[in-house]
Amino acid sequence: MIPDVDEALRALLTAFLPDRTDIRFDRPGPRPDTAVHLLLHTVGEVPGSRPSDPWQDVRDEKGAVVGRQPAPLFFHLTYTVTARAESPAVEHDLLDHAVRACVTHEVLPQDLLPPALAETGLPVGTALRAHDDLGAEHPYLVLDVTAPLVLPVDHEVGAPVRRLHLEAGRVARTGSERRVRTWPRR
Repeated sequence: MIPDVDEALRALLTAFLPDRTDIRFDRPGPRPDTAVHLLLHTVGEVPGSRPSDPWQDVRDEKGAVVGRQPAPLFFHLTYTVTARAESPAVEHDLLDHAVRACVTHEVLPQDLLPPALAETGLPVGTALRAHDDLGAEHPYLVLDVTAPLVLPVDHEVGAPVRRLHLEAGRVARTGSERRVRTWPRR
């Protein structure tokens, strides 16, 4: 899921940043280059996002259960977004483009998502968050992403019940022997 979110963020930023701007998922290096750096800072499960039933039935076109799948889980991924360039003015311009990209979509459009995320049909949300690190060497943004994690289908499901036969009866004791009467009588 994390590499898929990285890919979606790359697609989002590429549409807004000037040509020849690198998008990197690491810390900025010692020498400035024209790049926007996204550093994954924290990953955690969204509290309260687990459903009451942890499994979902997977059905075929006839409605028969063909597998069971764990319900999707949602995770918060927090990135710091910095810009490095030959001058502070260019860095500020790159950050401005990054802000515009991030606030344009609260939920990333399906066409920006890689297939593994798009096929879930679940939203991937983004939000910029305030921070108060005034001592940072370079300005940065804090980007929160909420993304689903969908685990594979478990195909270990028994065949559907085709016929069910139930019998009911009373137990009668005669001496030391047990006799079972079934209904209807045969």
